[in-house]
Amino acid sequence: MTRPEVFPDPLPDVSWGPAVAGLRVGELRRRCALLGPSRRWSLHHDIAAPRHAATFVPVVEVDGDLAVVVTRRPSSMRYHRDDWVFPGGRVDETTGESVRDAALREAHEELGVALNDLELLGRLDSFGPVITGFVIHAFVGLVRPGVELSPDPREVAEVRLVSLVELTDPARWRRGIVGGNVEPGPFAGRAASGGPDGPGRKDWRFFDLGEGHDLWGTQADIVCCLLQHLVRCQTPVRMSGQVSDTESLS
Repeated sequence: MTRPEVFPDPLPDVSWGPAVAGLRVGELRRRCALLGPSRRWSLHHDIAAPRHAATFVPVVEVDGDLAVVVTRRPSSMRYHRDDWVFPGGRVDETTGESVRDAALREAHEELGVALNDLELLGRLDSFGPVITGFVIHAFVGLVRPGVELSPDPREVAEVRLVSLVELTDPARWRRGIVGGNVEPGPFAGRAASGGPDGPGRKDWRFFDLGEGHDLWGTQADIVCCLLQHLVRCQTPVRMSGQVSDTESLS
């Protein structure tokens, strides 16, 4: 695998909104079918044996509009407490679980949605190793219309739906430093620049969820990755060949 680079994509600007306004399920499927090979982005190059995790960006249809599901971790959790995240967790490599299956399993467990009510649409980019030593493999998919979420209270304290149009609002995006009591987990390495990719980093992405809450860090990077693809693929194009949605963990 090639050496990962720092995620370069910009924050959303005013041109992104029209590309997702009025987006329907069928068009979302079409654009996600055009996802190319997964890239890998990182600030870290000194973790010899990274572990793997997968995350699932759930998309739901609400009154004809599309929105993503974000969840807040309980305050009682040791790590990532009170963070807003997409469903996700570590890959069980002892059983040979694929990153694809791990993403679906985590969405099933955290949101309380049956696996046959989840439709995986495609694979986004991967991020890492992050400072805790994980490479995070991101996927996007649909929750079948009419299915009610039944979140696991051990992992989910709150659920919010954020429309794709809201996610493209430049006024709700910023870069900065993480404040407060942030505990991502034990550090497994240091950034390539020599400094930790921790709360003191000055260029974290933040999306304002309102009421003092933010979606930030790698979770925000994943949103930018998804939005950039949806904007880029708004005009139908011809694609040749076939792209696998799996990647070796070796």
